[in-house]
Amino acid sequence: MEFTSALNDKTSQRYKDLEATIVFQLSSVYKAKYGSVFLTVVVLSFRKGSVVVDTELQFNTSASVTLPSMEDVKNTLIEATQSNNFTLNISTSSIVIKELNASAAITVATQSAVGPNATTALLETTRNFTAVSSSSTTAPALSSITATSVTTTATETVRLRFTMSKHFTAKLSDSSSMQFKAQAAEVSAVLDPIFTVSYGSQYKGSNVTQFSKGSVVTDVNLYFRGPWPLPTATAVVNTLKQALSDNNPLSIILDSIQINNAAGRNGVSAVLLAALTLLLVYHV
Repeated sequence: MEFTSALNDKTSQRYKDLEATIVFQLSSVYKAKYGSVFLTVVVLSFRKGSVVVDTELQFNTSASVTLPSMEDVKNTLIEATQSNNFTLNISTSSIVIKELNASAAITVATQSAVGPNATTALLETTRNFTAVSSSSTTAPALSSITATSVTTTATETVRLRFTMSKHFTAKLSDSSSMQFKAQAAEVSAVLDPIFTVSYGSQYKGSNVTQFSKGSVVTDVNLYFRGPWPLPTATAVVNTLKQALSDNNPLSIILDSIQINNAAGRNGVSAVLLAALTLLLVYHV
């Protein structure tokens, strides 16, 4: 595969098309192997030579199963490249994977009243923090956060649902169909620039998980990562509504935009991050 300057521009159609293909292919591989333990893949960048792809894999460490080793994650991808269903032409010798700092959910205590008899309210965050200055995966105490200048990185998934005024077809129920892929790419092509403009580098991309009937109900995950605080789910919904009030190419019913509570709480209790780098080459 030949590298072009468009792959430096996250808003270009070339970037978005290749990003969507990689996310779909890698997600299919790891979902099939690890089930609910695997959360998502986020494309971080493309680099020259032929095309070097930097991605981040996210695994749910709160699941009651053993997490895969980095070697197993690498071998899973190598094995997948032998399948006829895998369309990315990856140089398997180029695959490099390493574990990043694990994240731990932090519970913050705040005083709800003043005085010796004051009660303490526990507010559990829906974000996941990585203490950059420490390799410990244990959630630090409140005092260690407020008393020191620890740099933290938060990871959050916002599960969004909305309805598009379009005709639903059965093939939209099949995530492997061309109709699903085309519609999903169209959704991401509209959402990604909106959230990139509003949240900059904190926004890492979107992934449509499902289309269902009535007209076309769309479930999509939005991924955020960066310095805390990250945008709240409410802020994300309002950002989308405001942007679409001026230009609504997907014919989204604005009042239908909501957080998809049926898919579970936003964010997860803990996340294992793995950096995956691979090389896309010309097919020989």
